[in-house]
Amino acid sequence: MKRTALVAVLLALPVLAGCNSNDVTASSETSSTTSSPAASDGSSSAAEGASGETTTAEESGQDDAKTKPFGSTFTWDDKLAITVSKPQPFTPSEYTATDSKFKKFVTMDVELKNGTSKVYETFSITLSGTSGDQQTDQIFDSANGVEMPTAKLLPGKSLKFKVAFGYTPGQDFTVVVNSIDDFNRADGIYTTKL
Repeated sequence: MKRTALVAVLLALPVLAGCNSNDVTASSETSSTTSSPAASDGSSSAAEGASGETTTAEESGQDDAKTKPFGSTFTWDDKLAITVSKPQPFTPSEYTATDSKFKKFVTMDVELKNGTSKVYETFSITLSGTSGDQQTDQIFDSANGVEMPTAKLLPGKSLKFKVAFGYTPGQDFTVVVNSIDDFNRADGIYTTKL
């Protein structure tokens, strides 16, 4: 009887040892995939990038979008970069082109920097907005300098312009930026509560 019990224990040891080693491997693989080390070039991780530093789509770990606070810079992989300032109250002039259902408006300063090696057509930049659960259209007001750019931007140069949107007070306000020159670009998303 003792011999049978001893044989059973000896046969069970390799099985138990194998289970334990697999569990350790699985847990170490899990911990290595959940950690977010800094990018190899010394830049911040995606979580740190949301604090207002420049973050590329590749560093963000997301292929389709990257959310950042207003006032920070979003840089695409080809080094085209955009910064959208914090929204400021805005009163449209009588010449504003809009059919907006909103009663309140904000304006933002946008800086577009061409870090690519090619001339960039600035009309390719797109900005769309939402306020709460409603889409808000971009408004244009040439009397207040709120117009979309149309200039060609040379490599290494920057261009500043203003954009404006309607909003509902107390709601989340979001602006999504992208460029139609390359459909593989990730969306840059800026959001706050107004």
